[in-house]
Amino acid sequence: SKTIKIKIEYDSSVTSQPTDTTKTLTVSIKAVQDTGQTITNQSPSINQPTYLSSSILRDNVAQADTNIDFSEVSSDTNGKGLYYTSTNTENNAATYYFRGDVNNNYVKFGTQTKNTCTYEGVDVAYMGDETVYDLTREQCESTAVCSISGQYYVGLEEELCVDMFEGTYTGNGAIYTENVTIDRLWRIVRINEDGSIRLITNDNVESGTSFNAEVDDNAYVGYMYGSTGQSGKNAYELTHENTNNSYIKDYLDEWYEDNLNNYASLISAETGFCNDRSIAPSAGLWFSSDTALGYGTNVTYYGSYNRLINLKKPQFACPNEERDLFTISTSSKGNKALAHSIGLLTVDEAIYAGGVVEKYNDSMYLANGNGFWTMSPTNFDGTSSDGFYAFGWCISEWDYLDDLAVFDSSVGVRPVVNLKSTVEVSTKLPEGCTKLDGTEACPYIIKTN
Repeated sequence: SKTIKIKIEYDSSVTSQPTDTTKTLTVSIKAVQDTGQTITNQSPSINQPTYLSSSILRDNVAQADTNIDFSEVSSDTNGKGLYYTSTNTENNAATYYFRGDVNNNYVKFGTQTKNTCTYEGVDVAYMGDETVYDLTREQCESTAVCSISGQYYVGLEEELCVDMFEGTYTGNGAIYTENVTIDRLWRIVRINEDGSIRLITNDNVESGTSFNAEVDDNAYVGYMYGSTGQSGKNAYELTHENTNNSYIKDYLDEWYEDNLNNYASLISAETGFCNDRSIAPSAGLWFSSDTALGYGTNVTYYGSYNRLINLKKPQFACPNEERDLFTISTSSKGNKALAHSIGLLTVDEAIYAGGVVEKYNDSMYLANGNGFWTMSPTNFDGTSSDGFYAFGWCISEWDYLDDLAVFDSSVGVRPVVNLKSTVEVSTKLPEGCTKLDGTEACPYIIKTN
């Protein structure tokens, strides 16, 4: 007989609870009859999956966020990298989140089709009033190519290409291809309190859309909403019942069905999305004209306004989970009002990521020069001479947090999903990658089968 002892310990330098607390260890043992021959020592084979959350924590040194000033934008001295907190989270559980100008939180998950314009195998951009990569055939093929530091552009005259940008003007050889299937690129927002991983698409999937089609009632700040024109007893509750879909919810449900239905087994059915419609406990507390009523055309400021403008303290916890945490019917928490597990970022998460209200910041990973909606309402303004408007938070095309009337279509949509804590990272490496490290060149690739 032979006794083999295997001892498994946590790294003594780890100071916080790991996200993964279960592992599978497989040891192969070669046994032969002992007749005096030499037995080659066998190395144990540890066959365990590589979870996405484990990869994130492996490739980053998580820092406490106690010294971050959330009234200022992210920077090298005010938050850049992976941080953790258990303050103002669900059940005070630890969550890890990315902040600032990070370049190692890329994930490939699912596929998309797009039109491409390429020259010698490299994507071509259109340089007009703004740089555009999703070109029309006319944009792609009508002008010659300008080579600037390894990137190719069309839409420039030869003089601008050579003299202003010190580029090389080449022949007209860009190739336009319709409906190319490529991997969809996402950014990791955070590891949630329950261990699931929240992702947001790297780019807008829709360039401009309204949050809601109507604007003249407090109801329309809702991702879902109840009945309008309420007053008297139970008016607030009836206004914010989750019975009608917002315009943007309809859009996201359809987008999910078109793009993510085949990956539903990898998406968390437990984790929700917060549309915080909490109001002040009394009038005038959060803002001088605030009625703290939240129904009809009464001037009302919602919870995120107080946190971001007055307190300068974002939070991950959803103040009223029963009403405002949007989950699907099989979840053990939230309002169970969703058809699909998809939503939007909260404005609090945008603050954690490095944004500040009306302060420009292109040095955060969410900045892409294209505005997009968050899921958080701002206020209902019943004093405007132009009418009564429901407002919601967005990240503007100028890369700062702003509020917009919910029927404004000047900003777009970046869907958010939560992957299960058990999703695995592929072991197949793209060409040129020695490991998957979350960079754009070597992103974490989710195993889908």
